[in-house]
Amino acid sequence: DFYRADVAAAYGNIYQCQFFTGKSTEQSRQAMIAASAYHFPMLRSVSKVYLDHGELDSVVPVLNATEMNKRLVADGVKTDRFIHSGAGHDLGQVTAYRTRGEAMFNAFIKP
Repeated sequence: DFYRADVAAAYGNIYQCQFFTGKSTEQSRQAMIAASAYHFPMLRSVSKVYLDHGELDSVVPVLNATEMNKRLVADGVKTDRFIHSGAGHDLGQVTAYRTRGEAMFNAFIKP
């Protein structure tokens, strides 16, 4: 079901507005693929993917993070998925997210 009727029902007008309003079927399909991390190609040099998502995100369904995690694991990529309880789409002020980000920075970027 490419339309994802279950997701459209759960997210209502937000989902329709982003992907369907004023678009042809093919334009809608392309918009959904372009917006989906599930369809992004993975570079071979990537050793681990961190997935953080707000439990109450009303913009991007938690299902996206869950499906992306499943696909990455199936492709042999190490993942660290964390669903932030009570958080919405903007994780910038979520303490656990900021703490995880600092740990990632220290582990991979900071010399």
